[in-house]
Amino acid sequence: MRITTILAIVGGGIVVVGAAGAALLMSIDVNKYKGEIAAQVEQATGRKLDIKGDLSLSIGLTPAVVVNGVSFANAPWSATPAMVGVERFEAEVDLMAALGGTLNVTRLVLIKPTIVLEKKGGKVNWSFDTAKPAAPANTPAPAATAPASAEALPLPALQSVKIEQARVIYRDLDAGTEDILSLASLTADAKGSDDPLKIALDGAYGAVAFKLTGTVGAIAALNGTAPYPVDLTGTLAGIDLGAKGSITEPMAAKGVDLAVTLAAKSLDGLKPLVGELPKMPPMTLATQLKGGGTAWTASALSLTVGKSSAKGEVGVALDGARPQVKATLQASLLDLQEMLPEQAAQAKQAAEKGLDAGSPKEKAKGGRVLPADPLPLSSLKLADAAVDLAIDKTILPSGIEIAGIAVKGTLTNGLLKLAPVAARLGDGQVKAEGVIDASGGKSAKADLTITADKVILGKLFEQIKRPDLLTGSPTSAKLKLVGQGNSVAALAGSLNGSVLVTVGEGKIHNSLLDWAGADILNQISERMNPFSERQLYTDLSCGVINLKTVNGVATWDKQIAFQTTKMNVVSSGESKLGAETLDIAVRPYAREGVGISAGKLAEMIRLQGTYAEPKIGIDAEGVVRNVGSVVGALATGGTSLLAEALIDRSSQEAEPCKVALGEKAASSSSQSGSKDAKQSGSSGVLNGVTKGLGGLFGQ
Repeated sequence: MRITTILAIVGGGIVVVGAAGAALLMSIDVNKYKGEIAAQVEQATGRKLDIKGDLSLSIGLTPAVVVNGVSFANAPWSATPAMVGVERFEAEVDLMAALGGTLNVTRLVLIKPTIVLEKKGGKVNWSFDTAKPAAPANTPAPAATAPASAEALPLPALQSVKIEQARVIYRDLDAGTEDILSLASLTADAKGSDDPLKIALDGAYGAVAFKLTGTVGAIAALNGTAPYPVDLTGTLAGIDLGAKGSITEPMAAKGVDLAVTLAAKSLDGLKPLVGELPKMPPMTLATQLKGGGTAWTASALSLTVGKSSAKGEVGVALDGARPQVKATLQASLLDLQEMLPEQAAQAKQAAEKGLDAGSPKEKAKGGRVLPADPLPLSSLKLADAAVDLAIDKTILPSGIEIAGIAVKGTLTNGLLKLAPVAARLGDGQVKAEGVIDASGGKSAKADLTITADKVILGKLFEQIKRPDLLTGSPTSAKLKLVGQGNSVAALAGSLNGSVLVTVGEGKIHNSLLDWAGADILNQISERMNPFSERQLYTDLSCGVINLKTVNGVATWDKQIAFQTTKMNVVSSGESKLGAETLDIAVRPYAREGVGISAGKLAEMIRLQGTYAEPKIGIDAEGVVRNVGSVVGALATGGTSLLAEALIDRSSQEAEPCKVALGEKAASSSSQSGSKDAKQSGSSGVLNGVTKGLGGLFGQ
């Protein structure tokens, strides 16, 4: 007999036997094994498995199992009966691959799977009670076994996956919160078991929809040694996302090397996740994300928000006592006016209204203005950081421009150190440096030094579109302040240091000066005379603010002064930042024209009280004396006013700015304190008022 004939007979026999075996297996009702399957699951997990529908098995080179109506019991303390439920489950496997020791799932289908994850009182429902009953006392101890291999278990190969209407529900029963991840559909297909998977995903997290498409490596390759390829694009809340590259150890999230992109026309879709967000222009982000485990780097970082743009690198290390962040960023433009349109609109409205900007402020709670709420000092200990930031141009919501911002700083266990922070403002230079030490966690000590050199205030008014209010006025300043506390109020109440501000020549719109004095009759005559044009500006010669602060009490004696062509303003006073009280005397002296010096009235006025409720105190004798001057001027046609104005000019300080700076001693006649009224002097004044009134009415 020929060998071919023998092989044909053997082969035919195998076919016949295989067909007979298949027919026998297919004739078996596998539903009768549902109880045994459920018992095995309960023994392994301590939970019941309920198979309500039919269980079917098809035999072939790709055996298939189909199960309907499966549910897996929840923890006994949960009010939800089932932890897992599946309406329909289908699976096909490659028999030949399985015989070779490889699990190759050629088809997997899940219809309406639901998984409920719950947490309550420190317990979670995915922890199973698998304790075995205690062995009898005379039972010998089991023999020692070799430790399990550390090698990762082989993953099945998947060629076709289909999931529809899936839900994963997470409930924190103690907090009363619930989060739902739903998948309308998920498909994954590959040509072969070792080929990349083509993925399409459509779902939502709560009310936020997302989609994902692209390709990834084979599932079985997740445990491999070759870089695992990733090429995915998707959307989240209307934001376009992308990731392309590879992951060396995907199961351990190590060896990540992905080009990540983001593009968003709006962030409104994120509202259900993070709450209200400011309206912002379209943005894009691109970076190369590398690392894994405890070390990550975003290099070649490029960010645009509207017209603003920045580049740089950010690294995060998680292997220390606290996360460590290192960032080097350079921005050509930071346009906050475009990025924060609501704040920009408010600033524009305020600038258009000028001195009348803003709505009436609400009365401070408890009569306090400075916030006494504890500062979030503990947040300074959440991470360590080293930042090197440079911004070529910054536009604030008000329109003010800051150029050349350079920031270098470190944060180490709550200790914030700022190397000289530099910027150009109003064609001048501003610098700041200092230390904020919150390492103790309960209180912070601040030591700050801020300097400004020749900042042109008029330039800032041009940028807010109000050049009519102020021009010129180069300003320099130096602030040296030290304080300690756990709130703004506590820090202010402990301040020690000094504040020095000097202002050079400029022009000030009279609307900024009318409140302080100047010659009232002179201004009235300018308005009544149709042939006389009222001057819009007053020339500013100089201005000085020179304060000393000791233990939260700021004091000055003729060390606040402003000199213009129309008036000089000199102030002395005291402000207790801790108690929020003030006692300030102000003297504006008229310098131009012959009229009634409103500054003489202000000589008798002191601002006293609290920051929340300041009050005006008046020296009655001084006010009556000046009212008498006004009445006398009206009655005599101004002849008595000439002498009064001369007296006013002789008693004022000619160079108040130099006095404020300590470059010149104050004249004895220019003391700016408020004096008590004397009854002996007031009687003569009252007589003068009576005579003046009589002359006014022709008596």
